[in-house]
Amino acid sequence: MARNFYRFIIRLDKIYKKAIEHNMAIMQSEYFSIINTPQFVETNLNTIKEVKENDIILLEKNGNIYAWGYAIKPRKDKHKSDKIEYLNVNEMINNILDTHGVKYISGKYNGIIYFNDCECFYNNLTEILENNKYGGKCWGQRVDIDKWRQHSENKGILSKKFDLEENPSNDIYKIQNRKTACKIIEELTGDIVSEYDNLLLGECIELLMQNRNLILTGAPGTGKTYLAKQIASEIGKYKFVQFHPSYDYTDFVEGLRPIQDKKGDIIFERKDGVFKEFCKEALNNQSSNFVFIIDEINRGEISKIFGELFFSVDSGYRGEKGKVQTQYANLIEDGDEFKDGFYIPENVYIIGTMNDIDRSVESMDFAMRRRFAWKEIKAEDTQETILNDFGDLKDETIKRMNNLNKVIRDKETNLSEAYCIGAAYFKKIKDNDYNGDFNKLWENHLKGLLFEYTRGMQNQETILKELKNAYDLKDNLINDNSNQD
Repeated sequence: MARNFYRFIIRLDKIYKKAIEHNMAIMQSEYFSIINTPQFVETNLNTIKEVKENDIILLEKNGNIYAWGYAIKPRKDKHKSDKIEYLNVNEMINNILDTHGVKYISGKYNGIIYFNDCECFYNNLTEILENNKYGGKCWGQRVDIDKWRQHSENKGILSKKFDLEENPSNDIYKIQNRKTACKIIEELTGDIVSEYDNLLLGECIELLMQNRNLILTGAPGTGKTYLAKQIASEIGKYKFVQFHPSYDYTDFVEGLRPIQDKKGDIIFERKDGVFKEFCKEALNNQSSNFVFIIDEINRGEISKIFGELFFSVDSGYRGEKGKVQTQYANLIEDGDEFKDGFYIPENVYIIGTMNDIDRSVESMDFAMRRRFAWKEIKAEDTQETILNDFGDLKDETIKRMNNLNKVIRDKETNLSEAYCIGAAYFKKIKDNDYNGDFNKLWENHLKGLLFEYTRGMQNQETILKELKNAYDLKDNLINDNSNQD
């Protein structure tokens, strides 16, 4: 999913310094002035309530962007238990609570809104200073930031340089053009950030947009097909096909198909294949992007399926400059979009998925490999996404999976990264039939797969025993404190 970018404006130096010092974005608005009406406050509040974990905040002061950071869930109070506790309103009314150097108060003045129904944690807060011009009658909202990233010389970037609204009245704005926000960040600190909260998804989208052709490869069960559909959904409209040994040029590009004429006789007629039909649709909708997904791309005989499109599929030959004459060009009717030659429109992108350890499929030849960007999807890359709804089973599942894969990667097993077990194999653990029975998953699914992986090895029995011990966490090779993300 695409993440949101917010422009957070602080107008007072002392509040700005406090925000930078404590890695937070602090909004402070005055209720009783002519400018800041209740509607103004509610507008700010409604915007800030949309902020979610991993959204990006750009911090602005005096028309310049000085820092950026990721919104995070609330930091744990070092004086509290591990469980996050919302501040007690009554206590806040009677006492000024000091948390990490920021003083909080809530519920004291009419119109203050106190809420706790957001993904990120916010508090009504005010810095109470003696004899300040606001008389203590301010309110604000806090969003914790992982850390503020600033220019090496603390320089700022002019907001209006990027066509952001000049001198806005509200304190927080959602930036509509995410690419603009990414450019601001790159110019400010040199960091390249993705428009997407899923970093793997963002990386793959960028690869596809830059190269037009992308292969997702990796071990079975790593969610390559699901990821391909996610990528395609973010970019535009998509079509999904799966290659197999019987798939050929007539299915993909065009060919002769038997039909029955009016007399009842069987005749043959030229028909467009699924890819050519897709390209026609894209050609007639140039304002949109179209993604063609080929699942198990190496299960088909590539040269037989693509034919002369080996030339046109190259990203450098998109559009009419990649025009070719197809095998049945002489049978194409007048008025057909590709009467003068077939080409792949510039708004068409291709994603293929494959794993290269299946002994029943062909390897993709080097001519086709050169035309695609390649991204290996490792088992750990997608485990958080695939196992996201596992609840109490999630931690143990990840430990078992990572421990098992560490042994598979060990050079002594004569296997490799390509043989790792993807998280999709563990999905059954959550089903009612399995109900957390890891031994049942091993016996019915993993044991047979690993047996085939190690078939023919002299020490197969020893390797399988080591794999089972790792799966059972008898040989715990993964440090519980290590980051498995």
